[in-house]
Amino acid sequence: MKKLKALLVAMTMTLTAMCSGGFTASAATYDPCDVDRDGEVTILDVVTLDRYLIGGLIYEKEYNRFDTDKNLIIDESDVTCILAKLVESSYSNKYYSRATKKSYSAPNVSTFFPDCDAASYLAADYVKYNRNGGKVSFYSLSPGLESADADMSGNTASTFAVDDRKVANGPENTGIVHLTFYEDGKVGSGTGFIVGNHQIATAAHCVYNCEDGKWRFPSVCTYGTDGKLTSTYLTAVELHIPFDYYMSEKEFDPPHDYALITVKEDLSSYTKFSVATSYNVGENDFANIPLYVTGCPSVVDNKHNANDLLYSAEGRMLNSYSNNKEVLYYDIYSSKGQSGSPVYTITDRKVDNETTRVYTALGVMSSSYDGTDEDLPDLEPLSWGARFTKKHLQFYLHNSNMSWE
Repeated sequence: MKKLKALLVAMTMTLTAMCSGGFTASAATYDPCDVDRDGEVTILDVVTLDRYLIGGLIYEKEYNRFDTDKNLIIDESDVTCILAKLVESSYSNKYYSRATKKSYSAPNVSTFFPDCDAASYLAADYVKYNRNGGKVSFYSLSPGLESADADMSGNTASTFAVDDRKVANGPENTGIVHLTFYEDGKVGSGTGFIVGNHQIATAAHCVYNCEDGKWRFPSVCTYGTDGKLTSTYLTAVELHIPFDYYMSEKEFDPPHDYALITVKEDLSSYTKFSVATSYNVGENDFANIPLYVTGCPSVVDNKHNANDLLYSAEGRMLNSYSNNKEVLYYDIYSSKGQSGSPVYTITDRKVDNETTRVYTALGVMSSSYDGTDEDLPDLEPLSWGARFTKKHLQFYLHNSNMSWE
């Protein structure tokens, strides 16, 4: 592991000096860890992949080459895979289930859906609201045009047949926050999760009411590992949402229902959720991999969640809907107040004999359906939310338009 840390230092130095650039296609056969396709696995492959994961890499049509361990998710595990190869260490990455106390391997695959976001020069448009003076401004993010040395630092209520949520108890709880906002004399709530040193991800409808054009500037409170609220409040500075959601008249618009909150405080001591490209996660290949949603429901078992406790539940990808490449669907019980919660995996990454547990967000919770609509007799109970792709990496982690001052 000391060798891995030394390589990470070298990677950081190389990243600062490396210039932007794309790849050229080739019919040759390469090692899966040779992401820049130069014929050998080096520290530059780590640097290139790391730049992709912060949304700082220029347009890349063949983005699937970044999935070095071929498990359909492009995340920090792929960096660990390359680093382990460079120091000739053994490496494994398995998905942990709290329900069974077992770990599961994702299938090794070679077929990928083309990621239209990764393969597009088109800019994504966003709206920013700053609490200092209530100023609203607009900006666009173009794929990978930022410099390489940029700073890296109300859901519909549902009543499923079985509410299997339990009070959350785990290290990732310190990476989740409770959002409270006041609107027209009423109190609303939602959930968010930490993705950077000053960045919190949530659902857009937790910070903006598109039906009446009102911003919902929330108070932000942290949790302890026991799932209970702490006395620590964070100072929200900016709210960012997609322009398409800003212009929408539908409160629950899953593809665009994601948002960014910047806070004044340094969050480096809190658990941080890794943000992954989950474009290819779906039906048969991911059917046995556990997914989790942890958040703060307003009501549990028909009782008010008076203490604002975190609740968590485990489920699976819903096969029937997984071909939608903008939205994640899953069978996890959820209800009002959990909007903005992370939809995530728990992975045990093992290099030689040292195991690290990592929490990786594949998307953000938006809304749900309880399966009781007589007009939709064939539609099963489900929850859904925005699926993360490269544009979300850039939005949350490589966004030069965000400030926490």
